Amino acid sequence: METEVLENYSIVRNIGKGGFANVYYAIHKPSSTHVAIKMISKHLPNEDDEEHLIRIKREISFLKQAKHPFISELFEVIETPNNFYIVMEYVRNGTLLNNINERGVLNETDASIVFSQLIMVIKYLHEECHIAHRDIKAENILFDSSRNIRVIDFGLSNTPASDNTLKTQCGSPAYAPPEMILGHSYTYSSDIWSCGIVLFAIVCGYLPFEDNNLTRLAQKIIFKEVEIPENISPQLADLIKKLLTKNPDERITIDDIIRHPWLHDQYLYVEEKLAKFEYDPAYFTGSLSQLGYDYLAVMKDVENQVSNLGTISYHIIHREYFVSHFHSLLYREALIPERKESYHMKSLVKPLVIPESVKASRRKSLHTQIHGPIVSPVRRRVPLKLPSI
Repeated sequence: METEVLENYSIVRNIGKGGFANVYYAIHKPSSTHVAIKMISKHLPNEDDEEHLIRIKREISFLKQAKHPFISELFEVIETPNNFYIVMEYVRNGTLLNNINERGVLNETDASIVFSQLIMVIKYLHEECHIAHRDIKAENILFDSSRNIRVIDFGLSNTPASDNTLKTQCGSPAYAPPEMILGHSYTYSSDIWSCGIVLFAIVCGYLPFEDNNLTRLAQKIIFKEVEIPENISPQLADLIKKLLTKNPDERITIDDIIRHPWLHDQYLYVEEKLAKFEYDPAYFTGSLSQLGYDYLAVMKDVENQVSNLGTISYHIIHREYFVSHFHSLLYREALIPERKESYHMKSLVKPLVIPESVKASRRKSLHTQIHGPIVSPVRRRVPLKLPSI
């Protein structure tokens, strides 16, 4: 790590490691605020550096564009000859996947709280940013200390072509929609399918389509009907079936998800609460003054989208204010206790507790889904057109 370019941050420890990236837990020295720093190498063995750089810069561009309370916020990007350092909001209460595995499935009220925030993010990405996330899964949804979600990882995201379609097969196979597996062009609706997988997982404790063999998994996703446990309410069962409709042309839309009776009231509650949320200017005036910055000068730079020490400090303080003051209805210590360690700590994962009404054969933990090849089934019965439900 090139610590000389990170002089405003104190690196505490490594909290995540991948093929070409490391994530560090750090402290922003001026504000004493916790942040996450993702270090991405510009050079990969056995891969075209130019294509790799295009993907990194696209991810950074989307992170800069996607400014939403429930999306992990980008604070700063530092580029050196060998690496990119992406300074992000540190989201301290772990992944949705780990929380389900540690604490058990969510009841339907709590699930509607989480899902309403997720759908709010998807609506924002699709309609305002024109971004398809393409990797929505339980591992890419985090909880902050006020129990609100954060969607992360825009590494596979892209903007659809002029005809609103995408073609690249990507993401985590267990969350991939049938049209992608079949190699068809697909639309924003692919994210809706993935949201359906997430919703099923958080109320059932397992994925609707699972198999260690990718070809068999693909067959299940394309042909097998989702089996809803008997303990799920009729309204929720109806929404899950509409989210996991095989034919993307018949799959439920974002607006119809919001209007669905299982979600509607909860979505409107979160939407109204966000609309009424206010920031206290005196808090920022005092905080910036303590750091030696003039509030009005910093706000002018923020308005002009200038990135400097003052505006970076402002954005970090701004996000911390939101986390401290905007509490989810999940803000109950008994549901998701405060996490003091990284969400990457595998040793914290405990056996999943599933309600008695769920069959014993289905009692298993949600497993981490890694990116892999999206395998198209080879059997002749694969249709040229997706079946209608």
